[in-house]
Amino acid sequence: LLDVAGHRLVLLDTLTLESDSAHVNASSRALVERLRGEREPRAPRVLFSHVPLRRPPHTDCGPLRQSPEPVPDRRGYQFRDQLQANTTAYVLNAIMPQVVFSGDDHDTCTVAHTLSNGRSAVEHTIGAFGWASGVPIASYALLALQADPLELALQHCFLPYQLGIYKCYAAAFVCSLLVAAACCRRRSEDCCGAEPGLIAALPPRKPQAAGPHCIKRVALVMRDVAAVAVPTYIACILYFYIV
Repeated sequence: LLDVAGHRLVLLDTLTLESDSAHVNASSRALVERLRGEREPRAPRVLFSHVPLRRPPHTDCGPLRQSPEPVPDRRGYQFRDQLQANTTAYVLNAIMPQVVFSGDDHDTCTVAHTLSNGRSAVEHTIGAFGWASGVPIASYALLALQADPLELALQHCFLPYQLGIYKCYAAAFVCSLLVAAACCRRRSEDCCGAEPGLIAALPPRKPQAAGPHCIKRVALVMRDVAAVAVPTYIACILYFYIV
């Protein structure tokens, strides 16, 4: 339990509540019963649970969800996508939270639960802070608590489309190679188009393979491109992520 700005934050290990072992679920159940025993809560309660609470099948998650599918309800060895219905009812009616925050699904979802006293508690499932977690756009949430007056504000924040940035890098790399190859070809054609008298005046040279020279020219052009691209990339990083 944490008391912050007039709110009581309840960090509950909801997975252990569904364990059949009394040794495993003892501490979590003791916390829930302690909160149930408080007749008049001193402050609004904010519940945090890793696993989302149970909701009816095909419940709409709101406009911020990236996946067209709702939160699944799968179970396996040491994992589950949602808590059981009886565990959800036990936690909500004992703690009576003002708002609930959960994760695990890696995508954003907002759903309202009805408590036993008729009041509703909104659950916000927060998206994953990484685009490799099954969602194309990583996200996080900013929670602001205020004591006087009692106020709670939530802002969902989305990071840039990381995969799209990598695609731009790949396209820029391919374009750089094409420009380097075109420059090498143009220089070769310029050498072939020199004046005959000038070629006769030059000392004879041993024939050399064109491959290594072309590779060397490409490397020089790529060096010039990198001299401009790397500082630009660093400047963009500083602008978007620091400023």
